[in-house]
Amino acid sequence: MRSWIRLLLGGAVLTGCFGGVVASASAAEIGRLLDLWRVDELIISAQADCRDATATMLKGDLRLDEQRRRYRISPDDVDWHRLIEIYEEFFDNACAYISVAEQRAVYRRMLTERFSPPEINRLLAFYDSELGAKLIALELDANAQVQAVISNRHVSQVTKAQRIFEERLAELLRERAGRGRGKMKRTRG
Repeated sequence: MRSWIRLLLGGAVLTGCFGGVVASASAAEIGRLLDLWRVDELIISAQADCRDATATMLKGDLRLDEQRRRYRISPDDVDWHRLIEIYEEFFDNACAYISVAEQRAVYRRMLTERFSPPEINRLLAFYDSELGAKLIALELDANAQVQAVISNRHVSQVTKAQRIFEERLAELLRERAGRGRGKMKRTRG
């Protein structure tokens, strides 16, 4: 779901434009580059966006009469808040799809495979400059805006898909129940 605009604006950093494996830069240089790129912030933001989108879905789910019938817990029930906590825990777990350490490891590996130490130093010089800092700020803002659009569309799309799924499933169950009654009448007669 995450739109990594940084890769487009940053000059195809991770697209492999420079070919095969080259001598690697130091871990400290790469770590500094990842810090300048604010990779940690991107992952944390993506997970927060996921939780926000699913929280919206949760609110919709809890309003559905089907949920109330299924669990026999309504907003005035003593266990209503506990049901909400269980949903929130589910969505927190569902949104923890990659850790900051895992994401940094992916970037580290790809940077060392695709850039020479002098190229890493040139990237560091650029992203450490005023222009590089402006680019990072723009990318973070653009990512946030794009993610907001994606999240809003995702919630409505998933809600729509869930309703269609539930309608189709209910239709199937009604048909099965009707066929079962027909068989019972034929076997009795």
